[in-house]
Amino acid sequence: MKLSLKFLIMVASVSLLAGCDSAKEEQYKRPEWLAPPIYQQLQEKGNFSHYLACIDKAGYAKTLQGAGYYTVFAPTDEAFSAFFTVNGLNSVSDISVEMAKDLVSYSLAVSPASYEQIDDYQNSSATASEESKTNVAFKRTTYNYKWVYTDFDVVSGEDKTVIDMNAVESEVSVPGGFEENDYNQKNIPFFTSGFMTKAGLSSYDYNYFYPNSELSGFNVAGAKVLEQDLWAENGIIHVIDKVILPLDNLEEILTKTNECSEFKDILSRYLVTYTKASDNFQLKYEQASGNSDVVFIKDYPYCSFAPNCENYLKYGGGTQMDAQTDGWTMFAPSNQALQDFYSNKFFKYGYHSLDEMPSFVIQELVNAHLFRTTVWPSKFSTTGNPYGEEARFDAGSDVFKKEIGSNGIFYAVNKVQNTDAFNTVLGDVILNPEYSLMYQALTTLEPLVSTLKNTASNYILFLITNEAMAEAGFKFNSASLAWEFTEDADRPDLGSHVTTALARFINMHIVLTTSEMRANGIDIKSGSGLIKTYGDEYIKYKDGTVYAGGNEAARRPKVTNPIESGSKNGQSYALNRALLFSNGNIGDVMSVSSLTSGSRATTLLRYLEKISEATYVNDEGVITFVPNCVYNISSLAIKDVPNTDVITVFVPNDPAIEAAVADGLLKPLANFAPDGDINILADDNVILEQFVKYHIVKGNIILGHEVNSSYVTYKKLDDGTYATLQVQGSPGSPGSLTVTDNQGRTANVITTAPSTYNILGNRAIVHVIDNYLTY
Repeated sequence: MKLSLKFLIMVASVSLLAGCDSAKEEQYKRPEWLAPPIYQQLQEKGNFSHYLACIDKAGYAKTLQGAGYYTVFAPTDEAFSAFFTVNGLNSVSDISVEMAKDLVSYSLAVSPASYEQIDDYQNSSATASEESKTNVAFKRTTYNYKWVYTDFDVVSGEDKTVIDMNAVESEVSVPGGFEENDYNQKNIPFFTSGFMTKAGLSSYDYNYFYPNSELSGFNVAGAKVLEQDLWAENGIIHVIDKVILPLDNLEEILTKTNECSEFKDILSRYLVTYTKASDNFQLKYEQASGNSDVVFIKDYPYCSFAPNCENYLKYGGGTQMDAQTDGWTMFAPSNQALQDFYSNKFFKYGYHSLDEMPSFVIQELVNAHLFRTTVWPSKFSTTGNPYGEEARFDAGSDVFKKEIGSNGIFYAVNKVQNTDAFNTVLGDVILNPEYSLMYQALTTLEPLVSTLKNTASNYILFLITNEAMAEAGFKFNSASLAWEFTEDADRPDLGSHVTTALARFINMHIVLTTSEMRANGIDIKSGSGLIKTYGDEYIKYKDGTVYAGGNEAARRPKVTNPIESGSKNGQSYALNRALLFSNGNIGDVMSVSSLTSGSRATTLLRYLEKISEATYVNDEGVITFVPNCVYNISSLAIKDVPNTDVITVFVPNDPAIEAAVADGLLKPLANFAPDGDINILADDNVILEQFVKYHIVKGNIILGHEVNSSYVTYKKLDDGTYATLQVQGSPGSPGSLTVTDNQGRTANVITTAPSTYNILGNRAIVHVIDNYLTY
């Protein structure tokens, strides 16, 4: 029988293909050295029947039999026996499918990690050194997550379908967000010898949370690792001696802690928001669940962190595995601790309930208890909250419940954090509703809030009531969140820029005291003196009256009472009206009654007024004032001396001016600046200008302390420089100054009456002297 060519080719082809399949089989045959997958390994070990039954029940068998990349913390059958006993169960059949899913998914960590690797931070940043990544991790992200659930909104009184926010920002003041494709997976803590050593922790820190467990060198939560680094085809197994259910996050722990229900209620009522999720997420949820409920994102935008966020700062400038090395810490005061705090501090100065309080006060209280880092029991005194305050609790006597959660550490405490905001002069402002506008101003002018709660410094604070703020000319527009001047025609001259004026105004009420001032004593109620304020301007006080350059003599503020709040950094005083700065010029001060009456220092002002009012007929026949006049009778300003400069003015008294006339330096006032002759007027103007400017020191406030320096005046010399004066003070003699001019002449500040020295002006101090000065 003849075989066709076609048949022969077909047979040859089949034989060839058969040979190829045989070679392929050999090529892709499972290598003998490759360890079995996790599921099969656990079967072969023979001591994980309960855990495997949970895996089957939870639907994870195929996952752990196939390809993957996991770290498994596998509890033994003995661990399950103990678990059954504690939880009143007989076998895995008594475990619900939901519990089985939780148990198994929480025992699976993302990516395989051996004992040597597990405490290394998985940071892919090119700038991260090996040292910064080694032995610094104590958590791994698991496959367990909460996703969408039902939550009760205490404000609306309704149940809501919610999902937790999952993206906290690095800056406390920046609200977080929600990443739709991130499942906010829970973390599982572990403790290795390497981590404990590098973190400076000891068995005390571990046994503080797990008193019945031994720190063995490799622990997972409260469990001991019995066998480590069992390599599998799809990961690594670590055998543990306890069953670990998913740890609660800080929000969940707080919710279950009835002794701290008041703190939980504060967060729920005043600091939680529910924002409708995007349409894209709504669709995703509906497709996954078959449920069309509206989903809201539950967030804590006014808290230091969101206690329901598992990701730490993963989306706030951190890395994908940020939660491996750090987490949140919450100190939750007990209900009794809060009630005591309300009675003794919070509701003592004007507020009667939380509903009356501005939100910022409540936020200040809560955030003092929320630390954006892990606070270990041995590190209370060295770990700070967002305000830079250490945890002011005793780990032994003040904590009655402690728990490591999936996203941080929870401490229930029997007292409120002794936060600086409420125990410094700042507290005198924020705890009294009468000063709410003052606090608003302080926050606008940040860092004044931080300044006034700084316990390293000491302050005198003059409190401004809301009424006094309005009387001074300031109001806050809550709609535009901006400060404005009031429309009151009688308000003080505050200038044209409201924020600049507000800063100057508020700084006028703050005094940073020195150790010398405190040693000498500052008796605002019954003493007298001159003190520099935070804005480098001066105020005076005498027998409970306090005033600045802008306060009229008849309406000077008076201290109504010192605030007895136990402030740690100073003393506050309530005033009946605000301190006011002056925007005036030198002429304002030279014309005040203290200079024009008993001190007999009026003549120089008469010279200035006369030259400013003198006239002549110009070439066009028009009656004209003296050009470039040294004094402006309308604004009361000296030429080339702006009212924004800091100055000291030495005003010669009337006898001193008479001496200047006798010595030929000035004309007699009767002969000075006669109307009609421009040449005479021009000469008189120049002479008076040079005379006056040599009596004004530029850029310095000179007081009667231990002064011995040379100061620049406004008198300009031919070479473009400015003439100087030498001023010397007498130690311990307020106001006692001797001024020496270029000719060696001396003039003494007259201190026989308070009205002759340290006279307050606009960024100015005026002293009356007993002689004239000449260059």
